[in-house]
Amino acid sequence: MAAENVSNQEVFENNISQAEELIEKTRDKELFLSDLDRINANINILKNQFNKIETFNSTPENRIYNSRQNSPVKIIRQNSRSYIINQKSVV
Repeated sequence: MAAENVSNQEVFENNISQAEELIEKTRDKELFLSDLDRINANINILKNQFNKIETFNSTPENRIYNSRQNSPVKIIRQNSRSYIINQKSVV
């Protein structure tokens, strides 16, 4: 059953929403607060993985191009073209 829904966006979002509602109800009762923080962090990781979001921290050591662009967020390559995705634009 789980394997059938592994790429079903609607089922994933529904299950995540239900989990987040349970977390909020438990947080309102002030129970298991440290566990809830860990579970919430794991949910955020799952969301990023499911939506194929990759995050990184830009440092001088991992920077391959020094730009004056507004806060570069990600560089992607699609159909032999490279794109720099900024907070305000795609170049």
